[in-house]
Amino acid sequence: MKEEVFPTKTTFIVNGIKTTLNGYSNMYGEDYFKLDDMGKLLGFNVQFNPKNKYYYINYNANNNIVILDGYIEETPVGMGDGRWSGVINSYIYDNKNNTFTILNASDGIVSIMTYNASNFKMLNKKTIKYELPKFGGFLSGNKYNWIVFGESSTKETEDKEVLRIVKYDKQFNRLGSFSLTGKQTFTQIPFDAGSLRMAESPTELAIITSRERYDGHQSNLPIILDIETMSIKNNISAFPENHVSHSFNQFVKYDGRKYEGYNDLGLSWAFLEHGDAYPRGIALNIVEVVKEKHFDPQSNKWFDSSFDVSNENVILDVPGSIGANTTGINIGGFEITNQGHLTAINSVNFDNVKEFGTYSIEYKDSKKNERDIVLISNDMNGKATTNKITNYFGTGKTASIPKLLKISDNKFMVIWQEFGKSTSLKYTFVNEKGILIDKIYDKPDFRMSNVEPIILNNNVVLPVGTTQYKEDKDSYIIL
Repeated sequence: MKEEVFPTKTTFIVNGIKTTLNGYSNMYGEDYFKLDDMGKLLGFNVQFNPKNKYYYINYNANNNIVILDGYIEETPVGMGDGRWSGVINSYIYDNKNNTFTILNASDGIVSIMTYNASNFKMLNKKTIKYELPKFGGFLSGNKYNWIVFGESSTKETEDKEVLRIVKYDKQFNRLGSFSLTGKQTFTQIPFDAGSLRMAESPTELAIITSRERYDGHQSNLPIILDIETMSIKNNISAFPENHVSHSFNQFVKYDGRKYEGYNDLGLSWAFLEHGDAYPRGIALNIVEVVKEKHFDPQSNKWFDSSFDVSNENVILDVPGSIGANTTGINIGGFEITNQGHLTAINSVNFDNVKEFGTYSIEYKDSKKNERDIVLISNDMNGKATTNKITNYFGTGKTASIPKLLKISDNKFMVIWQEFGKSTSLKYTFVNEKGILIDKIYDKPDFRMSNVEPIILNNNVVLPVGTTQYKEDKDSYIIL
């Protein structure tokens, strides 16, 4: 017997508000409605994944979950207790024209996918082959895009290229590159036991990364280039002016503010690094361009400007033996504020540490190895204060490495994953001093990835995974 259905209009009352939905009824009195319509009415979101033919329903009305056409090779954030960081392989950025782009580097290929920011449909995809075996990092600059590639060398092959900085236009058409050899950088393994980040000033590109030198020691490697000429503007050496060793994580921001006694060209950079020896803690160095001649090893020419460290600070001292690789902290974010700088970390309770070792930490109470989220604010003179915004010690719960997203000069979003018997995504807002200005929000259905969040059309966009569908490798974006 063929079943007949009839169009209907049904009135629902939700929270005292009447809403009429179009639907269908069958001969048995059963009513049917579109999932999208019911979601708008009851506060859940529906997404269809054409790859596996699944419909995904999220019951949190405060989230808008979007399944993208492409694939983000993002890694779910881990417990955040590692000794050092690594290079960042996935990025998301706003093109300021109602589109956004996701860049992923994996298996020798850089995949670039651009989406419509209104409907999240893919507009185009482009791939670029690695120019050297290692991917170091990416920056979407004001006028250009930048990718750094690397390759290991030995003392016997010190004339071999170890770093290549490639400049592209905003459509990723290659415009040129700048190369450095192992001999010029004293480097045998680029990006070793650290990360790579870049930033732009109006005229310069700053790069900070790590390396293993020919003497076997690991340390930082800062590079400043002229954006247009791609000529180098700082002295490359085994011991740069802002030397940190070991340097386990590196951040750089264009500061641009005048610091007393320096800044004769009006260009200053803030370099933040995680050290285990020299220094043992978090180093903040303000590096400024000065009118001082220096020699460029690639062009074999002298240039009229170099850089100097005007402000050298340790904003957090870590106890323990010099060179012990474990420090009990990891840096997740670094931003410029209207009063100085703000840094987000996770940290163990130092009072519960018996010994920091090379590979692991020995605790006084081994059951209390939790990490909390700590914000470190410093003023223009480097004076720092710390604010702990969680209290996990002794609870069996712990915090991942946090993310720090700048909303304004005095408002920042802090995001982290809470681990315990269950896992939950957490976020809150702090001011420029790292003090809480809102409650801590809980999103139990989501797993934060290692991709940095952005602001897109006045919404915070963060690639995440879901705890309900662990087998599904498609990525999600939460707004």
